[in-house]
Amino acid sequence: MKLRYQTAVTITAIALLIAGCSSSDPVEDEAPVEPHPLAGEVEQEAADDTEEETDDDHMEDDHMEAAETDDETGVLHMVAIAEMYSGDEERMGEVMFTQTEEGVEVHGRIETLDESLHGFHVHEFGECDPPDFESAGGHFNPGGHPHGAPDNPPDQRHAGDFGNLEFNEDGVAEFTFVDDVITLGAGKNDVAGKALIIHYEEDDLETQPTGDAGPRAGCGIIEASGTEDDANTDDDGQSEDAELTEDAEPTKEDAADGEELAEEDESPEN
Repeated sequence: MKLRYQTAVTITAIALLIAGCSSSDPVEDEAPVEPHPLAGEVEQEAADDTEEETDDDHMEDDHMEAAETDDETGVLHMVAIAEMYSGDEERMGEVMFTQTEEGVEVHGRIETLDESLHGFHVHEFGECDPPDFESAGGHFNPGGHPHGAPDNPPDQRHAGDFGNLEFNEDGVAEFTFVDDVITLGAGKNDVAGKALIIHYEEDDLETQPTGDAGPRAGCGIIEASGTEDDANTDDDGQSEDAELTEDAEPTKEDAADGEELAEEDESPEN
């Protein structure tokens, strides 16, 4: 009996020892997880989106920079015209504005004033109510600078300060000059839509804020009329030169060529 008991105890101990050894065996490493076949594509798309956003940011910065440049230069080749009228509503002349790379070219002819110097300015409002043209307001001066000569630095003159026009003994002033302070079609110094004023007296270029140029003799609104290219193109999108070519009468050479072609058509076939 004692022997059976010892044998049972021994078998139990051995069983427990085997179980302990089995539980202490190292656990096999889990199999590595394979990446999803689309994972790489998703990551690449995310990288592309980031790159596109960066490019968009750069493009937006470029557009903003271009807009700032336009504020300084205006719209190249834009043209505007001011028809000048007196307080009696008599036509005095015409002034053309053209945006160039150097500035705005101002070219024109004004009549009916006495032989002397007369103040010439762009005013702030696009209104020319006769007879005194006070509706045009003061000088065009978006920068808030003092009145001065047209060749003063930009911060020492109004944008609309053109100085004086000299009229000859026939009461005519013909002029062409380029102003690099004003712009046409863009920017804070854009004169399109403003009033152009010629005064009865000379601008002394010093007295604030108008140069003591006296009453307003004539006024015209600076109205944009497109670009130089538009001016040379008709409503059908055809240049004036092309239209003249089509409408030109046939020459003697053209008539001779036509007769030769007619004779060839009438000849019998071989």
